[in-house]
Amino acid sequence: MPDAAFRSGQEQLVHRNAHAIGVTTWEGNGPPLLLTHGAGMCTGVFEPVVPLLLGDWSVIAIDLRGHGSSDVPSDEDPHGLPTQAADLLAVLDHLGQQRVSVFGHSYGGSVVIRALIDQPDRFDAVAVYEPALGHPDDDLDVLAERAGHFTSRIIERDDRWSDREALIEGLRSIRAFRELDPAFLEALVDHGSTVDGDGSWRMRCTPQVEAALFRISLSDIGGRGMQPELRHLSEARAPFRLLCGDGSGFRLGLYGSVAALAGVPLTVVEGHHFGPFRSPEVFADLVRRFVPPPADRP
Repeated sequence: MPDAAFRSGQEQLVHRNAHAIGVTTWEGNGPPLLLTHGAGMCTGVFEPVVPLLLGDWSVIAIDLRGHGSSDVPSDEDPHGLPTQAADLLAVLDHLGQQRVSVFGHSYGGSVVIRALIDQPDRFDAVAVYEPALGHPDDDLDVLAERAGHFTSRIIERDDRWSDREALIEGLRSIRAFRELDPAFLEALVDHGSTVDGDGSWRMRCTPQVEAALFRISLSDIGGRGMQPELRHLSEARAPFRLLCGDGSGFRLGLYGSVAALAGVPLTVVEGHHFGPFRSPEVFADLVRRFVPPPADRP
C-alpha cells in the first residue's frame, strides 16, 4: 500500500464538440498516469487498483463514448478511433496535461495507440494490453464475419435486472467477465450502472454500444484502418509495450503478427483478455513493470 492515503476520485465532464466526456482524477505522489478501459466498462472499474498506484502516480481515467457518464453517440461513426483519440487528447488539454504515461486495455488500448500515432509528443510511456485490432492477414470481409459472430452474442444478452445483486450475477455469467476480481466487478456495477424509472437495473453501456465497438474495432475507422500506421510505433520516442495474455481468446497469433507489423516487442503475461483485472495487485504490478515513471527511465 502506498504512503499516500487513498482519496476519492474527482469526477467532471469535459465537452468536445457538444459531446460530454466523463473524467475521473485521483491526486497522488507522482506524474500523471492515464488509464483507458475496454468495451462495456467505465472509469469506475479502476477504483480498486488506484490506491496501489498513488504512491508513484496521479491517476486519470476517461469514459469512452457511450460508457459511464459520457454521452452516447447517435450513430456508430463517432465511436471510431480517430474520434475517441481526439476525445482523449481534448481531455488532456482540458486538464493542462502536456504529457502523460498510459496503460490501456482492450478497445481503450486501441484508442491510446491512435492518439500516440496522432500526437506522439504527448506521451512519456505507453503500455497496451490486448488492444482491439484485426489480424493483419485478414481482409475486411473476414473481419466483418468475425465481428458479426461476436456482436450477435453481445446483443442477445440480458440487459435489465431486478436489483444490484442480480446485475452482478448477470455479469458473472458472461464468460469474458469471469476473470474479473469481485472488487473490480462490483466497482464496475457501482459506477457503470443506472436504475430506470421502473426500478430495473442496467449498465449505462448498452449491448448495442458494446456491439458497435466490436464492429468498429475491425473496420476502417477502427483497428483495421490504423494498421498501415502501426509501423510508426517503432519510431515513437515514448517507450511502448504491447502485452497479451497467455490464455487470450483472440485468434491465434494475432498479437505476434501485430507486433511484427509494428516492429515492437510482444510481452506475453499470465491471464486471459481481462487478465489485468484478476486482482488489484496483478493490475498494479503490470503498471509498475511496463509503465516506468519518467524519472525512472534512462
